[in-house]
Amino acid sequence: MSTAVETLPRIHARPDHRAVLPWMVTGLLLWGGFTLRVPGLLLLGYLACMVGLAERALVTFRMHAAGLLVLANYGVWMLSGVVTGGVELADFASPDFYNNDGRVFLYYLPLLFFASSTATARDIHLGVRTVCQVATLGVLLMIPWALASPSWLSVGSKAWYGGLLTSHTGAGTFFGVLSAWLLTYGDVSGGRRYRIAGVLCAVPMFASGSRQALLSLLAVFVWYVVRTGRRVVILRAGAAVLGLVAVLSFTVPRLVERTAVLFSAETYGAIADVAARSNWEPSIGEPLGGMESNILSRIVLWKYAAQRFAESPLLGIGFGRYNDQGVRTESAGLAAFATEGDRLTNVYNAHNMYLHVLAENGVFGLALLLGLWGVLWREMALGARGSPASLRPFFTAGQAALVFTAVSACFDNALASPSLGLPVLGLVGLGIAFRRGRAPETAT
Repeated sequence: MSTAVETLPRIHARPDHRAVLPWMVTGLLLWGGFTLRVPGLLLLGYLACMVGLAERALVTFRMHAAGLLVLANYGVWMLSGVVTGGVELADFASPDFYNNDGRVFLYYLPLLFFASSTATARDIHLGVRTVCQVATLGVLLMIPWALASPSWLSVGSKAWYGGLLTSHTGAGTFFGVLSAWLLTYGDVSGGRRYRIAGVLCAVPMFASGSRQALLSLLAVFVWYVVRTGRRVVILRAGAAVLGLVAVLSFTVPRLVERTAVLFSAETYGAIADVAARSNWEPSIGEPLGGMESNILSRIVLWKYAAQRFAESPLLGIGFGRYNDQGVRTESAGLAAFATEGDRLTNVYNAHNMYLHVLAENGVFGLALLLGLWGVLWREMALGARGSPASLRPFFTAGQAALVFTAVSACFDNALASPSLGLPVLGLVGLGIAFRRGRAPETAT
């Protein structure tokens, strides 16, 4: 058990006269992610990011390397999309664009604000408090859902718990990453109330029926056990997994049944069959229907992404082209790119963000994007070692959130999904702003 203090100290800092403060943006992003069905708070959060950026541009404007990498990725996506016809310049002025292919631009916008801001220990303290508040309300909303399953709290044909989010996967990853964050924060800080909040936050994740979130949370357990190497952590993790299986068997049997399918020989046979005969290309219809289409359709989408990547491994077929119809590439070897195709406006993606980026922007695009996430990981790792003792749990919890995101990206567009990106980048970005304020040499 760590001997670090359980709660962050109250910091009475001098008044900050900036109009937009880092803790405000983190709070708006967390509450905005929680209330995606009514995106008023989310829009206010994005507006705060833009106002904050403009405010800082009027004074000494310096940006952390993470922000510069965001801008570099923006440039690659815009150039690639416009050159190949995946997007048009007029799209960037259309609100619909940012609900489809362009949502990735909104996803990383908060990092630009945090990369040009500085935060204090008080900002960190308020960020931790907001995580606890959001998690608590998410658990409380499960009471009316468990009693009556009202439509405003349910998602999907099986009425999974969605809270105020828009899909069962979105709800699962949102509450799942908060659970991972709180459990890690609580264990490192020795704060029992944070561990309890993390366990309770896992309940809405289970009720969402998201296998993706469940696997991602288990991956965080494995990472944390390996990271610490402490026998007590291994025992705790083992007991937690056994307890988890027991509780789920009684409380959310549908999730247990859905998860058991992943280990079925029948499922493996169906996967092999679909992978061998699938020739799917994007269209108006769904890629696959029938039993366990959730699993099998991913195989179809992954195969299509791999085929597109094989056609143009260096630069990809072009940003926004994955979900277009009839895409054909110019035969130019490693640097081929799409030259024709009918644009479709939808949110189809490869359900594996690594394959999706490889298909659209090739090895170069994936390396640039992973470079950004690598910088985020490095900042959290440095913060976990070099920050004041009371703040180190915040950065270790940020690492846990990044592990959750990296695993989740294997099964969905987690590197561009607002339900996951809002809490993760809101908290990780706050950590970057704090480190930037303490060590100006890390800014460029």
